[in-house]
Amino acid sequence: MSRARPQAIELAGSARGTPERAAEAGEIDPDAPLAVTLYFRRRTPAPPPGSAEDLERLMRPMTRHALDRQRARTHARAAARIAAFARAHGIAVRDIDLTGRRMVLEAPARLLMTMFGATVRLYHDGTLTFRARTGVLHIPREIAPWTRAVVGFDHGTSAATPLWAALIAMANASAARLSASSPRISTAPPR
Repeated sequence: MSRARPQAIELAGSARGTPERAAEAGEIDPDAPLAVTLYFRRRTPAPPPGSAEDLERLMRPMTRHALDRQRARTHARAAARIAAFARAHGIAVRDIDLTGRRMVLEAPARLLMTMFGATVRLYHDGTLTFRARTGVLHIPREIAPWTRAVVGFDHGTSAATPLWAALIAMANASAARLSASSPRISTAPPR
């Protein structure tokens, strides 16, 4: 089982800066299990949105069953190659969804970070501590032709934190009001 990082190429569009309004809070546990989702690249480039070819494609009816068969036919070989590559490098394949063009990979954080050249750290924004990826991802050359994106290194982003904090606070307040106004039901046996 090889653990060395294979030759890699930069994944276009994967650059990320540090989260806004958050301070670095330390390193993540390198031995903690981490799952990421790898999305497969389309076999052929999509036609430009709104083009005649795009509109023609959208006008053709397709059932879910037909889409399942088409994606199985067009992405099975890529999925098999990526799965074999992952397993050869000690990464478990947890799920393969050919229709969704994705695969879930799981391994210790250190291994996934090394494999994809990811820099992941803990951040704190005053309310929550979360992990976030910064920098650019690098995809191993052996799987780059079939890889569109790798997501899941982030646990959350500080941009969403205030909204989630507000939603959690509202849910807790609602639960407290319901609890206070609900009749008490006794489970004690009658005396």
